Amino acid sequence: HYGYRIGLPSAGSWTEVLNSDAESYGGSGVGNFGQVAAVAEPWHGRPASAELSLPPLGVIWLASQRAADGNGQPPAAGQAAGDLSWRAGDFRA
Repeated sequence: HYGYRIGLPSAGSWTEVLNSDAESYGGSGVGNFGQVAAVAEPWHGRPASAELSLPPLGVIWLASQRAADGNGQPPAAGQAAGDLSWRAGDFRA
């Protein structure tokens, strides 16, 4: 699915942390080149959204590039990053 819009908790850059369809995992390589840009357009009940390329029969995992404390650094190991990721159950087309 190309151009599929999903709701996200915040606008800004999101890193594609995992793409199970990546060629390195034996997949077809459909993905978002490691990053997506979310805009302040509400979608799926969230305040921001981004258009994604979703792999067939695959999973992607996104993480906001901003830390929960807003300093722009990733959280330390074992430290929660706040409500910056979503669960599969949050998808409602």
